[in-house]
This record gives sequence, structure tokens and C-alpha cells, in this order.
Amino acid sequence: MSSSIEVAQCENRLYEPVILLAKQYHQATGVSVRVFNSEVSEIYRVDYPSWGCQFCQHMRDELAHNNREEHHPREHCNRTHVFSAVRAKQLNRYYVYQCRSGFIFWSSPIVVNGRLVASVVAGSMILMDRSEFIKQTPNYHLGKTADAQGIRLLEAVQQSTATRVEALAEILYLSCNALSQKHSNMLLRGVPRANIHDIVFNPEFGLYEELLIVIEAGNQEEAKQLALEILEKIELMMAHDFQGIKEQVLDLAIFLTNATNIQGSGDFSLNVQFVKDLQNISTPEGLREWLLTVIEMVGSIPSRVGKLKYGHLLVQAVRYMHQNFAKNLTLEEVSRIAKLSPSYFSRLFKAEMGVSFVEYLNQIRINESKRKLQFTNLSLVDIASACGFSDQSYFTKIFKRTQGLSPGRYRQNQKG
Repeated sequence: MSSSIEVAQCENRLYEPVILLAKQYHQATGVSVRVFNSEVSEIYRVDYPSWGCQFCQHMRDELAHNNREEHHPREHCNRTHVFSAVRAKQLNRYYVYQCRSGFIFWSSPIVVNGRLVASVVAGSMILMDRSEFIKQTPNYHLGKTADAQGIRLLEAVQQSTATRVEALAEILYLSCNALSQKHSNMLLRGVPRANIHDIVFNPEFGLYEELLIVIEAGNQEEAKQLALEILEKIELMMAHDFQGIKEQVLDLAIFLTNATNIQGSGDFSLNVQFVKDLQNISTPEGLREWLLTVIEMVGSIPSRVGKLKYGHLLVQAVRYMHQNFAKNLTLEEVSRIAKLSPSYFSRLFKAEMGVSFVEYLNQIRINESKRKLQFTNLSLVDIASACGFSDQSYFTKIFKRTQGLSPGRYRQNQKG
């Protein structure tokens, strides 16, 4: 019997205990759960109380009325869920992530002799207030607001906290890991161990993984170049369907945000402001600039931060700054996010980031203002306000100090 046939038969025998694990996890936690095999096929599901797909499909049905082919997200979403298990295998722990519609899931792999043979995915949940989630629905669904039926479907999705999600994810991972260890020697004895290429089951993930490696290595310019190459492939694949291209780019952005998130930070979302801006983009040039801005955002935190004694706390604070730069952020507020005293947080921040808290916050705001100067017709007053500056005068002062020219001159230069 060939090795490949033996592997397939052994994997099939393993599905029964994986499904039993999923059933028991659902019974113990009350969370919806699904099991996927390594070919991205769903082999088991419990959708009670709600998986969230019913809401997504309801929201997407309107696409059929806009002279576009009706979009069925199941295949795309299944690939996203299974890839999350690949990422969990690489991290050697559970993986919490946000889907393109804003729901939170967590995944754990079943790995036997180094081979990803199945994945168990649990969710979905909403971390924010339900009314706020409903308000943000248009950002993730092509501008469409949730109607009465959509709101009823949303009410079936559990609302929770980041702490509970991480606890549920840890329980799932420990269960899957125990099952993996139990069957590694029992089912695949004598079967060669998998190498890294065995888990790259879809060519789409190869490009995404390559980009992720470059970002995590801190090579921003190389990452931007590769991101543009990926965008060109998407444009060739979906010629004359600009809205479809935007959806694919949003998927890439959410993937990168999920993959670069430091688990334990309690932050599993793409910056909502970026998603809002994407809805207003109407040109290929604007879309390219949007993608480059996302690359800057996800690559903005040095990889060394996660290795510090308080690394996960510092990462949490920096991500909070990126999420809330438009607000009147203070050192005291952000230090509370990090659970550190303001004075110690300030010293730690300067030592590891190389700039002060205020300087780093201004960098975020100036980068955002440059994008708005180039790709919008907002007034300087509106841009200053949208980027978190107290007034236009202070905005202009900081812009000239850091960029060497005024915001107005920068806009003129960029628009020719």
C-alpha cells in the first residue's frame, strides 16, 4: 500500500474522535463548532446558538440585485477557517481571529506526526456592544445596513469578552493537542512525517504567507512591493470587477491583521477607520494606497516588542493607539490599557520604540493625514480633526516639523 493511501486512510479513521471532541466541546461550552479536514471540506457542524453565516448570507443576497453574480461566501470562509488552523500550528497554540464580517472565531489544529489532518473552529462571537456592531455593519457589507431580519439573525450570535474568548480558545487547544499526541503514534506509525510543504494546501496561502514572513521580518519596503504584486494578480483575476477586487483586498488586509495580532492583546480587529475608508475608494490608485497603508499599520510594531518581559502589554497599548489615534489620547489612558503606571509605561515605551509616546502618536496621525491629503478633498481643518489634532494650527506645526513642508504644499506636490 502506498504511503499516500495509508495516510489518507489513517486520517479518515481520526475524524471520528475529532468529531466526538467537537461535540463534547459544544456540550461543555455552548459554543457553535465546526470540523474541517485538510482539504477545506466541512465534515461536522453544530450551528447552535449561531455561527454567523446566516447573517452574512442574508447581507450578501442584495448583491444579486445589483447586476452581479450572487456571492456565496461559504467556500471562501471555509478556507479562512482552515488556514487559521495552519497558523495555529505554526504558533504552536490556539489562534483567535476576526472574519471579514467582524465576527470572532478561534481555531486549533489536529496535527498527527507533523501533518495537519483536521481543524476544529469555534465561534462566532461579538466582542463589542451589539448595537455598535449593527452600526458598523455597512463597513463590512458594501455599505448595506442591517434590516429587521438581519438584526434578528445577529441577536442569535453570542456577545462576549476578549477574556472569555481566550479562555475558550485555550480549552479547545489543550483538548486538540491532547488528541493529536494520543494519535500521533497510534494511527500513523511508520508513515513519514510531513514537511512544511504538506500544510500549504492552497496556492492562495503561499503568497499571503510569503508577505507575512516579510512583514514579520520588519522589511516594510519589500512588503509593500510584494503586496502590490499580489494586488496586480488580484486585478488580473477579477478584471473589470472593481468591487470584487476591493473585497479580495479587504480579505488580504483582515488576514494580515489576524496573523500579526499578538494573541493575548484582546484586539482581534482591523482598524474600523480603514474599512470605512475602503468603502469610499473608487480608483485603482486609491486602492493601492489603501493597501500600502494597511501594510504600514500591521508592520508598525517591532517584532522585538513581543519578546519583552511586558511585551504583550506594550503591544496592546500600541495597537490601541493605532485603533484610536483620532481620539484625544493621553499617556494616562494608554498606560491603563497596558496595566502599567504612566511613568513606567513612558520610560518603557521610549526605550523600546525609540521615540516618546507623543512622538509615536504624532507619527501615526501624520501618516494618516498624508493619506487623506493625497486621496481626499477634505479641508485641512477636517483632516486635522479626523486625525486627532486639537486644531489646524497644531496640525500644521507638527506636519512641517516632521515632513519639512506644509500640509497644503504636500497636497499640491502629490496631486501635481
